[in-house]
Amino acid sequence: LDVQPEPEEPDVRYVVTLGLEGPLYKDPADRPLTRGRWYMDIDGRRWTWTKPATPLLHTKSGATCPELAEEQVPVLNIPEDAETVEIVLNNLSPTAHNIHMHGMLFQVINVADFQWCNVNKTACFVMPEFLNPCPAEDRAYADTNHTGGLEALYWGCTYNEKKDKRTQNLQTPLRKDSFQVWQRSWAVIRFKADAPGVWQFHCHMEQHIPLGMIMALNIKPSQQPKIPDDV
Repeated sequence: LDVQPEPEEPDVRYVVTLGLEGPLYKDPADRPLTRGRWYMDIDGRRWTWTKPATPLLHTKSGATCPELAEEQVPVLNIPEDAETVEIVLNNLSPTAHNIHMHGMLFQVINVADFQWCNVNKTACFVMPEFLNPCPAEDRAYADTNHTGGLEALYWGCTYNEKKDKRTQNLQTPLRKDSFQVWQRSWAVIRFKADAPGVWQFHCHMEQHIPLGMIMALNIKPSQQPKIPDDV
């Protein structure tokens, strides 16, 4: 087996949140695909996917490009000198998500192992936030502006480095291009940022893709191929 141990610390670390942005549909006249949008983006920004007016390989500057920032296109610019990238995935929703990365493989170094919410304990699908066993300091809502009614079901138990880092596996991590993050759960992955390009990183569940659960990773823009003049 081609075992690839991970270093003790990555070159750069990000927290990416998976969740639903309210409000939900309430009026029959609400335009389709405009409400209840999923997002997969760095914590603190949480933009749902918007197709950029200009292809990302043309701009090469990712979210630092004024046009992309104005359009709120969730692009994560990886530093050119970063080799090992760590992403903490916090799933703040009652559904599992099959996460897929284009262009590169990643290694799963840590996962939540909640006894109250796993493949055999599906009752947590309808568990309201105030009844769950997750420690209060680790609970988070997918959309803090919409926490009533059905939106109250969109919460999760987040990764806590002080408590959870001890269970990580750096010596024999699982290598994947797709991996399921369980409901209300978290996982920690690492990858080598060695493939120049703008790569999609998204949930592979077909009902979540058109609702925006997509982001892009901008890797080594200085080494990305030049776009032909006639394109």
